[in-house]
Amino acid sequence: ITNYLAGLVQSTQDDLEWKVWSTVPGTDTNPWDCPSEVLDIGRHLGEWSGDHIPIWRKLNSFLWRWAKRGKAIKLIREIKNDFRPDAVLIARWCEEGHHWCRACRRWNIPYVIIGHGLEFREKQPQLPWNVAGALRSDLGEAMHGFANSEATLGLMLKLGLKEERSSVLPPGLMPEEAMVDRAQPRGAWTEKRFVLCLGRLVFRKGFDLGIEAFEMVADEFPEMELFVVGDGPERESLASRVEESPVRRRITLTGEVNAEEKAWLMAQCELFLMPNRPVEGDMEGFGIVFLEAGWAGKAVIGGNNGGVPEAIEDLSLIHI
Repeated sequence: ITNYLAGLVQSTQDDLEWKVWSTVPGTDTNPWDCPSEVLDIGRHLGEWSGDHIPIWRKLNSFLWRWAKRGKAIKLIREIKNDFRPDAVLIARWCEEGHHWCRACRRWNIPYVIIGHGLEFREKQPQLPWNVAGALRSDLGEAMHGFANSEATLGLMLKLGLKEERSSVLPPGLMPEEAMVDRAQPRGAWTEKRFVLCLGRLVFRKGFDLGIEAFEMVADEFPEMELFVVGDGPERESLASRVEESPVRRRITLTGEVNAEEKAWLMAQCELFLMPNRPVEGDMEGFGIVFLEAGWAGKAVIGGNNGGVPEAIEDLSLIHI
């Protein structure tokens, strides 16, 4: 989402003046190349009196959620008075995003929402308000809604976005993000031929299916290996799956890699594989990683669900 917003800001700076407020920790490096501010609105256990007592901790968490609403109202009022913006862009709908939408409506500031897909499918945490009703209001009263794919747009329209105020705006890839000139391998990788699976290790991305597919063709390509790159909640399950594989010596779980190592893997792999699957409450809204593999000149294989078929639109690529 940060990269999506950074590309949008950088490509429109000649025509628009931007300032970014972020509630995401770790975004204080200013990837947007414009004035920005990071807001710490997180819940820090121990900062409220009574946090050491379970019943009081729950009450404090409830009050903290309501306090965020007040903070949003105050902030949007300050933005209106200090900057007089033509519109506020909500980069991702979530609990904080909902409070920003409400505050914009309160102070009569037009707002635009960017939809990425997953936020409209995932189970929301326990909130002191009706999520479906909040979505209908926030999307229905938005000045415009941008979706990263037709699949995401379909969800947003069902949830209340007005079709006449909607557009598909797929994410792009900044050439410097590929970092081909700075690509660096780990020493043990340099002599290998491999198929690459890369991403957060979650069930929807189908890395277990990638392992299964590799096993099916391993005998036909005895020199080929499989690299599964990334970390996430499925790591232990995948490690167990690899241990049981008859070709386990040819499958490597690398863990997380840095940007230079990622660029090298993309440049050197034989093909890129992420056979994502449809999962209730989850969604692959687009898949920038497919663009990254395509930029490296690789054929890719991806699941035919969510926004992935739209990411894989070149006829030289494959979707199943």
